[in-house]
Amino acid sequence: MRVRIALSIGRLQSKSHHTDRVVTLIFNALHDIRYVQYLPKKILQGCRRGLLLAILICLTSLATAQERAPSEGDIPWPAEAGAGRLTEPGRSRLLPSEGDATANRGGAQSPTRLVSSQTPIDQSSFDAGDAAAGQQNWWNEEAEANGVTAEADQLSRNVQRKNEIIKSSQIMAMVGSEPILAADMLGRINEILAPHAAQASEEQLEAQRLVFMERMLPSLIEEKTVYLEFRRSLESEQLEQVRANIYQAFDEKRLPEMLEQSDLESLSELDARLRSFGSSLDRMRQRFFEQMAAREIIQRETRREDEITHDELLQYYQDHREEYAFQAKVKWEQLSALFNNERSKQESYKHVARMGNMVLRGKPWAVVAREESETFNASRGGAHDWTEPGSLRSKVLESAIFSLPPNQLSRILEDESGFHIVRVVERTEAGVVPFAEAQVEIREKLKVQKQDERVKQWLEELKAKTYVWNFFEQQQNVKMANGRSNDPLRR
Repeated sequence: MRVRIALSIGRLQSKSHHTDRVVTLIFNALHDIRYVQYLPKKILQGCRRGLLLAILICLTSLATAQERAPSEGDIPWPAEAGAGRLTEPGRSRLLPSEGDATANRGGAQSPTRLVSSQTPIDQSSFDAGDAAAGQQNWWNEEAEANGVTAEADQLSRNVQRKNEIIKSSQIMAMVGSEPILAADMLGRINEILAPHAAQASEEQLEAQRLVFMERMLPSLIEEKTVYLEFRRSLESEQLEQVRANIYQAFDEKRLPEMLEQSDLESLSELDARLRSFGSSLDRMRQRFFEQMAAREIIQRETRREDEITHDELLQYYQDHREEYAFQAKVKWEQLSALFNNERSKQESYKHVARMGNMVLRGKPWAVVAREESETFNASRGGAHDWTEPGSLRSKVLESAIFSLPPNQLSRILEDESGFHIVRVVERTEAGVVPFAEAQVEIREKLKVQKQDERVKQWLEELKAKTYVWNFFEQQQNVKMANGRSNDPLRR
């Protein structure tokens, strides 16, 4: 009987498109099972029809699954991962789902296609914003709770009127069972883009939002991953007490700064402005709490008192000797008679010579400069602060100040602007900071470096056991899948 069943299954796999034949084979196998052959004929016919319907449904589902390409909006929810049905969500990893957390807070929507068909704005105009959007070593930075400037608010309102803004409720990432929404990034992004709003089209701004969002998202994912570890490390009562303390700090210190930055008078106005593009004070408060909590557990898990040896200090000094080299620099004073159309060149020469004679007769340099000199800094006594080689337009003056002995008047110098007399007040020759002086700074650098290495290693270990879904990774996976063969074995 077992042999007959095995043969029937083999025939089923090779001839699955002949549905009626499949049913017959299965019934032939089942007929050998004890008692089945004694069932009434009507019951057997009913079972045959039911089995036929079940097989048709299964084959239809299989064909649909084979033909269906991956969707950009598919989100591998943690419930699926927890049930063992999801093992490799792209480059993401598996995490036991958070039992008491909701996967869809605030009516969150799964992402729709966001990439604009317009050409993005020239990246060279966003250098400052790019640095802000791509944070490095976020655990060393102060927790953010930025307000929304009037320019960013107006930018958001303009875009909303054209219905082209990325929906704030769209899910951009999942960490464990916690979503990261577009609203968690749009406030900061709109602030970065505000100075460029007048020069760029709405399509370009939308494309640039995506560029910044993709760069900001990894840091937010790391923060959320660490925050969930912090949450798991505390009892519920402890967590709520910490939350209350951090919320209080936010309200007492951050909120006044946000009001001042936003040029608003009341919290209701600030909250209304935040809500105008999908954020809110509650969201900012929660974001601040998660940042502070993440930094707290990182310090708790990775802080060590490192012993820095003398050999390590010396090795760093030798490997980074250029960091401790310094150029020559000089402080100096200037008296000048500039060329102009109201007097001859000879008269300008006599004027600067008269100023030099006044100084030689004992009149203070600063007084002579304020009364007689014609340079931009005459009101400050003709004094120049520390000046390094290559910083002066006049090569004549630069050559003089780096060659004259201190406190000695120069001869009368001529360049393209006029006649000058200079005097060196103080000069430091080029050199290298001695190791004895540099080792204190080096010790602190090595401590920070070792701490950062421990944090990165701890984060990698934490991420290795954490379920993460990233919208932008999903887009890449979709592109890769759509470019493959239709062979289902290669999907």
